[in-house]
Amino acid sequence: MIKKIFAHLKKNISFERNIKIILIGLILLTALYVRRHTFWLPHWQGDQSHYIALAMKLKTLGLKGYNLRRVDLHSTLLTLNEKNKPIFQNNVDFLQSNIIFPTLDNNPVSKGDLLYALEIIGLNYYDQPIFHKPPGLPIALIASHKLFGNKEQPFTVFNYEPEKNAESISALPFFSKDQLPKEVRALYDNRYIQFWAAIVPIFFSISTIFLTFLLGHFFFSYRAGLYAAFMIAVNPVSIMTSQKIWADDMLTCFMTVSILFFLIAIEKKLYWYSFLSGTGCGLAFLAKQSGGAVFISLLLFAGITLIIQLINKTERFKTKPLALLINLSLFSAGFLLISGFWLVKTYQVYGNIFWQPSRKGVIVKDPTGWLRAIYARPKPWRFFLTGIPYLCPLFFPAFLSLKDFVKSLYKKTNRDYCFLFIWVNIIIFYYFLGIKMGWQEHRRLLPIYPLLAVLSGHYLNKLVIYTGKLDKLFGTPKIKETLLVILFFIYAFWAVPKGIEPGVNNQTLIKTSTYGHTLPTKK
Repeated sequence: MIKKIFAHLKKNISFERNIKIILIGLILLTALYVRRHTFWLPHWQGDQSHYIALAMKLKTLGLKGYNLRRVDLHSTLLTLNEKNKPIFQNNVDFLQSNIIFPTLDNNPVSKGDLLYALEIIGLNYYDQPIFHKPPGLPIALIASHKLFGNKEQPFTVFNYEPEKNAESISALPFFSKDQLPKEVRALYDNRYIQFWAAIVPIFFSISTIFLTFLLGHFFFSYRAGLYAAFMIAVNPVSIMTSQKIWADDMLTCFMTVSILFFLIAIEKKLYWYSFLSGTGCGLAFLAKQSGGAVFISLLLFAGITLIIQLINKTERFKTKPLALLINLSLFSAGFLLISGFWLVKTYQVYGNIFWQPSRKGVIVKDPTGWLRAIYARPKPWRFFLTGIPYLCPLFFPAFLSLKDFVKSLYKKTNRDYCFLFIWVNIIIFYYFLGIKMGWQEHRRLLPIYPLLAVLSGHYLNKLVIYTGKLDKLFGTPKIKETLLVILFFIYAFWAVPKGIEPGVNNQTLIKTSTYGHTLPTKK
């Protein structure tokens, strides 16, 4: 009987398929390994404190209380006793604490500690009836808190300064727990305290890597997907954002879902995938308003497609005008189903669904230096054009696909719709986030990284397989692929520390000055 089972498995399970599954599994495990520091890094600086407080408010008061008012801050000191057991001391001085958690002030007209602290450092634009950022990430934090926490556990995260432990951290990413000082080891041993929060960006980061693989595998080749997944797994920007309670990984994940599903809808002529694509876009919008860029890209893609079909008087991109209209309608329905409540709420409060607070004059008052560091950088278009190739030089081959993008505008072929839609998304997102908004942070363009990685993976695969002329220099395709893998590993050893250091040392990418701050509380 056992022999028959093994014979059946051997007959029906392809060895090559198993190798493919193992390889993508190794990439995902590698990505998780280099991001593991998230679980014991502090998560109470800047926007992280806002999202955690918003999750607490949203869970307590619902959408009516979705703001930073009435948030009081409580601190705890965690140390070890002689038997290496953790000791929690409550009501300690805020600046000396290493654990912090927000609670709701019982006074309904109180501003609370958090707004008071923000106003001290000159950030006066957070006192709003409805917080200007959508509630997608706070909702995800609440779900994680319910899943991994318990009813008594507050929204707790670490709050220590890692630069004070430079000796132990210098060994990253290959450190031993025994090297850590006692107070840091206590945090490390009790990282489950903030597991509910740290797992959220990790989940979306790893999911994005897998989705990048699917996008490359489905539309180009298995190797293209594999190369693309590895590029994102070791990308410094992706590693950095996964170490923060930010919405960027959630935004990137659902934007990739939306683009993948819409391309499948066209390729397979399955309308319901357009609806799923719309829901993905809606979830991306709830993570950050910039997720709506996919909707704009889709409208532009549809317009270009219809114009080309009218000019050439032929069906293009595997879709007729009526089918394209149906896809667009279903996409819109999915988008509004998910994000409609937020659009209505923001319009009721502000009269503008894209309302953003004004930061004029804040830069002068900012004692943390963070805003000054951002605005001192080059203009956004130049900042990103130079920074992206520096942080990920393996994206260079992606720009070879521009010829396919241009070709899709005039050549009568069905396959080039993929290049057209991907490049429309890249251009639209780069225009609005890289030029229009003028906010010079590399995480802002993280959502287009999977697209650049897929295009780059496609051309790297073509370089290995279809360039016979290079055989004279580098040998057979197997030798070329081996050399490419070696190049990937060299890049990884350079890129991974670049992504880890900002989270560990509370620094920005490329620029090495620290900018973090610890929020004070009322005395």
